[in-house]
Amino acid sequence: MATQQILEGFHMSPQQKRVWASGANHHSRYRAQAAILIEGDTDAARLKSAVEQVVEQSEILRTRFCSLPGMEAPPGS
Repeated sequence: MATQQILEGFHMSPQQKRVWASGANHHSRYRAQAAILIEGDTDAARLKSAVEQVVEQSEILRTRFCSLPGMEAPPGS
């Protein structure tokens, strides 16, 4: 008897489905990186706290699309 793995997730918005269907999860065109030069005295703890607050307030910065081998769409789509 084969065991069945149950995957759970959330329904994707039409925009998320379009990004997924475009293959963006396998390419880098929807990934962004940036470097910022900060000159002068910097309070590293305050800077880290500020960045963490921005990420906490912006769901899109915490969003990830994960796929398993053989998966055609995320669970719940």
